[in-house]
Amino acid sequence: MNENAVELLLYIGMLLFAQARPAEALHVLEPLHEDLCLVYGPTDEMTAGVAETLAVICLDANGPGTSES
Repeated sequence: MNENAVELLLYIGMLLFAQARPAEALHVLEPLHEDLCLVYGPTDEMTAGVAETLAVICLDANGPGTSES
């Protein structure tokens, strides 16, 4: 896996989220996370960082205290 490509995708995902475009950020970061899990494993530092970012995006999208029925 090309480390430069991974970093570029991570930066693009973060930029999209910062621009209040969470759906597009998820579209970039979810496949990246899957690839990182396969190549480096879920405990890898970068993989865990992407997982944390995805969790923040999902929390932000759902809002605290909202529940789906």
